[in-house]
Amino acid sequence: MIEVEKKCRPTEQFLDFLNNNAQKTNECIFYDICLDFDDLRLIKNDIWLRKRNEKYELKIPVISSSKKSDIYEEIEDDKKILTKLNLNNFDNLMELSNLITHRKRFRIGNLHIDLDKITSPKTNFMYKIMEIELMIEFPEQYEYAQQEIIKFMQKHHIKDEIVNGKFVEFVKEYRYEIYEILQKNPHYKNRIAA
Repeated sequence: MIEVEKKCRPTEQFLDFLNNNAQKTNECIFYDICLDFDDLRLIKNDIWLRKRNEKYELKIPVISSSKKSDIYEEIEDDKKILTKLNLNNFDNLMELSNLITHRKRFRIGNLHIDLDKITSPKTNFMYKIMEIELMIEFPEQYEYAQQEIIKFMQKHHIKDEIVNGKFVEFVKEYRYEIYEILQKNPHYKNRIAA
């Protein structure tokens, strides 16, 4: 499956709507460690490797003509991830961040809405974000998925703006040397908020 998502900030009005009208499908806590090689070759290419609750996950960008939403192929099988990265194991990768996410997941029609509160051990980091997601089977469905997400945002008066993901916001505050690399990288042009 391919995930199309849009990061945004929820309004109080939308949070009320969500709590009163959406189906709450899950509430959980997960622990994410973002990993990369010493030369940062993954994040420099918009590829994201994380260890979530002791399970590895790889997100690889799917190319599209428009970039108003993030679209990634998600791989959750260790053997497939190792093959894709040309590795024998995960041992020599560098930890870039250690984040704890408290998530509430809702469903409205075919959309999933995640409300996340993120912290990081041994820091004062705290960040809140909302993601609106639609899963698709084929890249050709991307434009449709993106339009559905934007229509939903407009209907609920959610501002369409660049909102940093949790990793970008964390490195902006605690690993600024990585944040500067992302800012200068063409993969992230028009995708990182100041």
